Amino acid sequence: MKTKRYAKTQAEADQAINAPADAIRHVTAKMQTAIDEGHRSRHIDADDLIEILLAIADVLDPPL
Repeated sequence: MKTKRYAKTQAEADQAINAPADAIRHVTAKMQTAIDEGHRSRHIDADDLIEILLAIADVLDPPL
């Protein structure tokens, strides 16, 4: 049975709160670079959205 882990310090609490936003910023910056370099289109479809969401998930919880 898993137990919840609570932040021991304010810095850990702040990092936990900021992690999703930081992951979104990281993936957004990479996507913008790919668009600027001509590797991706500005127009996205459902498959592109899935790829983006999976990239965010990988930043938050990297695969083993």
